[in-house]
Amino acid sequence: MPEILAGVYAIGFAKLSRMLVASDDRSLSRVDRLWRVARGYREFARGNPHLYQLMYSPRVRHLAPSEAERGAAAEALTLVASIIAPPDAGVPAVEAVRPFAYAFWSAIHGPVSLEAAGWLRANATEVFEGVVTQAVRAAINPPARVHRA
Repeated sequence: MPEILAGVYAIGFAKLSRMLVASDDRSLSRVDRLWRVARGYREFARGNPHLYQLMYSPRVRHLAPSEAERGAAAEALTLVASIIAPPDAGVPAVEAVRPFAYAFWSAIHGPVSLEAAGWLRANATEVFEGVVTQAVRAAINPPARVHRA
């Protein structure tokens, strides 16, 4: 059974990453691209509720991500970092903003997971949009006290 769960887990993260990367449109502004990632993440959770729950469920925490699974998830995280990095900044800058990509991902994960678990009902969209608005602002214009490449 653990092998089956691990396989489903890996498929879920690979599917999510592929979907987000495929939906990126470099002709859009960085703000619009981050919104697209956030909405895609929410769409994935809403369209695959059981898979999403499994991917983030405490029941599978003992299945620490393998290198392949981290690679699948890293593709989406790298997309976010490349959007956050100043245009034409290159690989070093993308790597330097990776903490901001994690912060962005963590911020959007909150309301999406609360909605998926049934905690946000009538105001799910309002909460999601409020959190994403703040996450986008922080990602594009980080606070001055944080060093940015």
